[in-house]
Amino acid sequence: MYQFCIELQHVELSVAFPENPVIPSVYITAPSILSKCTDLVLDLSDSIGNTGRDWASIEIRVGGADPNISLVQDFLTNNYEISPPTPIPFHLLQSGYKYYFSVVLCNVFNG
Repeated sequence: MYQFCIELQHVELSVAFPENPVIPSVYITAPSILSKCTDLVLDLSDSIGNTGRDWASIEIRVGGADPNISLVQDFLTNNYEISPPTPIPFHLLQSGYKYYFSVVLCNVFNG
């Protein structure tokens, strides 16, 4: 009869953040002028620094003088997906107003 034995070795290791974590850079691709019945696509796919993983968090803020700007913000907060980018429906955007978008992307290192 043969007997096989395995000796288990225990290894202790510490996990720490890297000394030089990757800092994200946000790049927004979007038209500067939009036709009245065209959905707006905010494409963030050229952004870098996600370390090969999904972004840990995505925050998009919109500003402008449109009295219904909160509808656009609510849509972005509750519906926007980065890939593929979720178009903002044209009926939420009012002709004659300028909209300003800011984006914060955080990676797993909270960068």
